[in-house]
Amino acid sequence: MECPKCRAENNDTSRFCAACAAPLAPGAGAGPEGASLTKTLETPVRVLRPIAYIAARKWLEPFAYRVGLDIWMFAAAAVLALLVAGLTMSWHALRAARAEPARSLRYE
Repeated sequence: MECPKCRAENNDTSRFCAACAAPLAPGAGAGPEGASLTKTLETPVRVLRPIAYIAARKWLEPFAYRVGLDIWMFAAAAVLALLVAGLTMSWHALRAARAEPARSLRYE
């Protein structure tokens, strides 16, 4: 990550430039936000998918009319969760981008 002030190269974990101690951009080096959201949701989906399958199968056993559980149902739920999270994050980012800075700084 390059410092905007002195143009020195810095590692991705630091929040401040090693050469001039200038603060680096928030989230710098983290990559695109969509990629980090996908990585954040990928692990819980992988862990909870088998648990959800077993729980749904156990819950559906006592019913007289059986419904088959297919993998596409769980994939659709994962895509829907990713879509909802992405839309929520986009909404908040757009709302923050359109906000007037003077109005929010007035009360600080």
